[in-house]
Amino acid sequence: MTDRRDIPPDMALALLERFCKPALFDEIAGDLCEQFHHRRKRMSRGRARLLFWKDALLFLRPFAFGPDRRPTNTAMMWKNYLKTAARHMWRQKIYAGVNVLGLTVGIACGLLAALFVMDELSYDRFHENGDRVFRLGTDLTAPDGLVRRFNASAWPVGVVIEENVPGIEDVVHLRHHEGKVSLGEQFFFEDLYYAEDGFFDLFSFPLISGDAGTALRDPYSVVFTTEAAERIFGTRDVVGRSVVLLDTLSHVVTGVVEMPPARTHVEFDGLVSYSTWEALERPSYTERWFDMNMYHYAIVEESADPAQVAERVATVYDDHAGAILSDVGYSGKVVMDNVGDVYLRADRFNMFGPRGDIRYVYLIAGIGLIMVLVAAINFVNLSTARSLERAREVGLRKVVGSSRGMIVQQFLGEAGLTGMIALVLGGVLAALALPYFNALTQRDHALEQLLTPEFALLALGLGVIVTVAAGFYPALVMARHRPVDVLKGSAGGVVGGVRLRQGLVVVQYAISCVLILGALAGYRQIEHMRSADLGFDVEQVLVVQGGPVGYQRMADRASILRGQLMGRADVVQVTHTAAVPGRSGWPSIMVFPEGRSQDDGMTLEYIAADAHFVQTFGLELAAGRDFDPNRPSDEDETLLINEAAVVALGFGTPAEAVGKYIQAPNRNAQGTVVGVLKDYHHHGLQQEVRPIVYGISPYPRYVAIRARTGAMAGLAPEVQAAWEQLFPGYGFNYFFLDEGYDEQYQTEARLTRVFVTFALLSVLISCLGLFGLSAFTISRRTREIGVRKVLGATSGGIVGRVSREFVALVGVAFLVAVPIGWFVLDRWLSGFAYRISLGPGLFVLTGLLAVSVAVLTVGYHAYRAAAVEPARALRYE
Repeated sequence: MTDRRDIPPDMALALLERFCKPALFDEIAGDLCEQFHHRRKRMSRGRARLLFWKDALLFLRPFAFGPDRRPTNTAMMWKNYLKTAARHMWRQKIYAGVNVLGLTVGIACGLLAALFVMDELSYDRFHENGDRVFRLGTDLTAPDGLVRRFNASAWPVGVVIEENVPGIEDVVHLRHHEGKVSLGEQFFFEDLYYAEDGFFDLFSFPLISGDAGTALRDPYSVVFTTEAAERIFGTRDVVGRSVVLLDTLSHVVTGVVEMPPARTHVEFDGLVSYSTWEALERPSYTERWFDMNMYHYAIVEESADPAQVAERVATVYDDHAGAILSDVGYSGKVVMDNVGDVYLRADRFNMFGPRGDIRYVYLIAGIGLIMVLVAAINFVNLSTARSLERAREVGLRKVVGSSRGMIVQQFLGEAGLTGMIALVLGGVLAALALPYFNALTQRDHALEQLLTPEFALLALGLGVIVTVAAGFYPALVMARHRPVDVLKGSAGGVVGGVRLRQGLVVVQYAISCVLILGALAGYRQIEHMRSADLGFDVEQVLVVQGGPVGYQRMADRASILRGQLMGRADVVQVTHTAAVPGRSGWPSIMVFPEGRSQDDGMTLEYIAADAHFVQTFGLELAAGRDFDPNRPSDEDETLLINEAAVVALGFGTPAEAVGKYIQAPNRNAQGTVVGVLKDYHHHGLQQEVRPIVYGISPYPRYVAIRARTGAMAGLAPEVQAAWEQLFPGYGFNYFFLDEGYDEQYQTEARLTRVFVTFALLSVLISCLGLFGLSAFTISRRTREIGVRKVLGATSGGIVGRVSREFVALVGVAFLVAVPIGWFVLDRWLSGFAYRISLGPGLFVLTGLLAVSVAVLTVGYHAYRAAAVEPARALRYE
């Protein structure tokens, strides 16, 4: 009788086939073949065969106790798949680690991008009637065709629409309040708005105390948020208590509102009844069609079609103020923006509340998808490359009866295990990276947002999609192995993935090159704007913000503050003004230049300043003279303009502009031009120099102090002492002009940081993939390398030869990235009035970086392979 230790594996499989049904036989045989392949590497041939036969008997044992004791096919199948996947990952730690690490980083980036997108899209989605609530903005078209888009609208617009446009259920008026709150001897500066009593019918802000229907009905009523109530009174139980607003007027607290945790652009600390403003100002709703400073929100009737209502609303200016506007060459249009779209899609002047940008959302979402794609490419590349190594395993499974579908399921199961591990680790990495991501995007996402059921479901869906998308093709490739090819030793011919792997490497590195180009171009553009000649002296200027003080109080005491500061030896000049470089004045003041008819007006930016504005900021005159503080008539009769305004007003040359008269409905911007300033960049270099007119007006918002060189460090405490003496109770808020001016480039700087961060991560993931792929490829060429060394090849020559293939792929990727990167960057840079040129140096630097990283990644494995002794290399495999 034959000893069972001599029974070969194929005979054991034959015995199994006689005792088992086909489906169960496939699973058992597959597991036995895998175990045999695994164990024979670590023990003698006889011992391996003995254990193989023992395993066969153990699998058959349940059948001796009847069919009810047999394990189910599905349970055994998935148990087998999981065991095989776990053993495979354990044996191939490097490749498994590369796959898991790459997917982890990619999924973490995808999760953070998804968090950002979900958060941005959530603004104002909690209002019960949000689909029917619209903000009424204005598109004002000037005679020269320039369209200015206002977030607000003229005073009469809301009343006219409510009374005359069918389909409008209600219109709520909002207007900004000064914000000063006095409680005894304490001052508080809150973000307050006048609001009509229908406010809480449109917006779902719940009152925790007070009646939403009447809280904003009567004059001199105020509603605070819970945070503001606790800040001012120290408690939320404040209904019925009184505070003083506008320094002298007592107001009764009629409600406390709980601001929801959901995002909203309608942010406030308190609401003052709109009837209070009407009692104080007694506004006319038949005039003031050019005062675009009233916020109107309308709710459409449930039975009405918003599109048809929008068509009716659009003609309000033409129907009720057409003659008033056309007399000066203007036309207006009312635009309805749904409340859910205001934050991201309504890019207008005088924005109420925070403002986002849908383009930035698209960018972050696109980069997140790209990072997931790059990580998935790694998985596909490594899995298809290693399919040849597992060809024998697949062949044996097919010999013993496994179908192609079962093999696909097995390898999808392995991909699923890898994906689930990466998903868990990616979630942990996303949580750890959240503070940095918040700093990068300048948002305040909370860790709890990652733990919500909605986000957990999204993360699970992302993991499943990535796993299936990245694992399906490798599974199909492995299932294509034919047993006859395996037995002939030619399974590599059926892999068919070389071209695919090369193409994926090209795609992967092309993406990385585009991101590197974006990072480099963004950095250079910011440096270009920061180092450009601004036309004024931005250094050594301290700016005090006096907004909460109010125009009248600032105007009364600013000259006293200037006198005190000018007495100091370390102060060169002081000015009080409504705008400093980097901060807007009044962006759209209508003027009628001399030589034009009354129906040919235009809008300019107006800056209310004093007679020391030019000297403080170091501006230069192109013609005429500066304001003269010793000429009282200059305060009411003279103007300065810049060179851009000379061109816009049609005054010819700067010298010809001196003496011209400018008329304006706003008397502050009316007078005779006595001087022309050379153009300087009052605003950032993203835009052309605007036409600006300057007048001496009592509307100061800032006090700017120019200090002597080296004296800036100790200046702020001295200025603060003088400020607190003149404006007790008002906070001392200041900034340095150079830093404040740079704030205009925050969007570009943030965008560049995003590109730099994700470019580095993309390169990291690409390098991980190239690291694993090169390790596998070079291991397959170990014997070839040994032969070359025997024939006299040097280690350097071998390293170069082995690295050449991968460097060539990176070179192709760079060539693919160049036109794509140039097109994208040229489109982006076209939005800058003053931009860098996309010269060859930028692209050469990107190519060198990409190739250098690839050489270092591949060169490590190439050098190790070249350093192996020829005898060891020839004994490989």
